[in-house]
Amino acid sequence: MGYRALGSFFAQRGFTTVIPDYRLVPEVKFPDASKDIRDAIVWVSQNTAAIATAASSASSSTLEPDPGYMFVMGHSAGTAHTMVMSMHKEFRGTVPPLRGLLSGRGWGEGPVKFYFGTEKVQREREPCAPWKGLADEGMR
Repeated sequence: MGYRALGSFFAQRGFTTVIPDYRLVPEVKFPDASKDIRDAIVWVSQNTAAIATAASSASSSTLEPDPGYMFVMGHSAGTAHTMVMSMHKEFRGTVPPLRGLLSGRGWGEGPVKFYFGTEKVQREREPCAPWKGLADEGMR
């Protein structure tokens, strides 16, 4: 109910709102859930006319969403997956440009080990890992 209410909050204020699902642990390993989120973003950016048609049947809105103004928000595990999608080298060049990324609280310890792997591998795969290896030039 929580995410449905949040989506409704934004939709009632004129935002086109999409709340996709992603595959869960233990059925997936790193970085498959992030790929699911990326695929949803790609789908939205390529199907704005269909989204506008569906939205107009549910409300009086007839505006087609502008993929150049796309924001992504995650919470809990969704935060981890969206951060991996936005920063991990495997996703470079595969995600449409985003206007912003909003992240909520991070994730708990249990599923992290299963999803990211050993502690050594976790350090390489964690969402902040790409920043840790950047030279000053890479941060600009």
